[in-house]
Amino acid sequence: MPTVNRLTIHIIAAIAENKAQLISTRTKQALAEKKKQGIKLGNPQNNDFKTRRGCDFDITAVKRLYGRYNFV
Repeated sequence: MPTVNRLTIHIIAAIAENKAQLISTRTKQALAEKKKQGIKLGNPQNNDFKTRRGCDFDITAVKRLYGRYNFV
């Protein structure tokens, strides 16, 4: 774009930032409304303890070995 100068880029960037903020606000409001309605959010296949914590081992085995420590 040969006619673009710093002012034009700044204005376009400000508009894009504003649009991103509006999308974020709408998304957060919609998620809060769904949560208030009691709808469970998230992927139901990733709802067990191991995947939520990002670990690939059995936490009960760790608790058995190191029961006196509070890891969780």
